[in-house]
Amino acid sequence: MYRSTVIIRIFAVLLILPALCFAQKKENIEEGGINLVVNRLLKTMQYGDEREREEAVIALGMIGDKKAVFPLCEYLENTNDRNMRMVIIRALGRIQSPEATPVLIKVLETDDYEYSRLEAASALGEIADSDAIVALEGALKDTSLRVRRRCAQILRKITGEEYEYEGKVSAPSFGEYYRRLEELKVKTRSAPTPSG
Repeated sequence: MYRSTVIIRIFAVLLILPALCFAQKKENIEEGGINLVVNRLLKTMQYGDEREREEAVIALGMIGDKKAVFPLCEYLENTNDRNMRMVIIRALGRIQSPEATPVLIKVLETDDYEYSRLEAASALGEIADSDAIVALEGALKDTSLRVRRRCAQILRKITGEEYEYEGKVSAPSFGEYYRRLEELKVKTRSAPTPSG
């Protein structure tokens, strides 16, 4: 009985081993294929025309390979093209690598273009590490109400807490809303009509 159990186990291992080797080889092939694609996209990002570069950055963000983080950060720091900067920031947010946090914080704190700061806040929210949270809390004092609002929303999503920021308008209660509506109706009824 013991002997037949051992033989069955050995036979099972011999049957499964080629399948495991094939699966491992397939995984290595897939990983090698992804590396080839990422390398090609990085070269396109470096040497392609404007449209090809943008498409390469989008694809790198969708693939999500962390190998692309450093080249994307470098490209972000060296381009003044606002549209391309936005595309790069979105890609870094999709990759969600903490290695991108310092560059995104720099954009959030210093970029003069409001929409770049909004995208940087969103990307930091995707990464959501402790440095990103501190930067988002600091941006609650940004010069732009939109940036402050977006940061508060992202922080609420990450932490579950409400964050106050300057310019926040509290939602009125329904009772207050209906009271104000009645006041406006009375004002419009009592307003003199122009004689014609």
